Amino acid sequence: MERSLMPSVNRNGSVRKSIDSIEVSATGSWSKHPQLYMQRVYCALETSRKSVATWTCNGTAFAVLDIPAFEQEILTVYFKGIRFHSFARILNGYGFKRAKRKDGTAYDFQHPQFRHGNWKNLPRLAPKRKPVEEVMEKRVEDLTILCGELQKDLKEMRQEIGRLLQEEDEEEQSEMQQEPSQTTNYSTTS
Repeated sequence: MERSLMPSVNRNGSVRKSIDSIEVSATGSWSKHPQLYMQRVYCALETSRKSVATWTCNGTAFAVLDIPAFEQEILTVYFKGIRFHSFARILNGYGFKRAKRKDGTAYDFQHPQFRHGNWKNLPRLAPKRKPVEEVMEKRVEDLTILCGELQKDLKEMRQEIGRLLQEEDEEEQSEMQQEPSQTTNYSTTS
């Protein structure tokens, strides 16, 4: 079953495209909802002129054929006017592979889950985790383990201090009980 695209305009005048009941607003925030970005890319490809951007013949990739027209007609409408190189960098963050065509004027973008006619897989696409995030996650994990070990050591030290204080008190009490009472004999000479 082929899905239909229905262009419309929001109250504020921004262009909106929808595929069946899934809407993709041109002014919405895609950074909080990565699947919206992929929906925008998909809608942009479906509505683009074939001389600007199109799916490859087997539908496993898409090609941007005219970069200036793509920036003017697609990126300004769907992506708040970002430049093509920023768009390509964002797609790279989602795991897309970019290949420059031999003539050097067009780029192909490919992702295993981003296929023509395969709208259902779009929500599974999410930006790749950055190595810095992975390093920070590992550091947090290491610090959590270290914190647990330090808490355990602190508990053991407190128990040891308590034991030593108790022994010291017992020794003092024992010494006080063992001391002979010293009485002073005062002799009076007359």
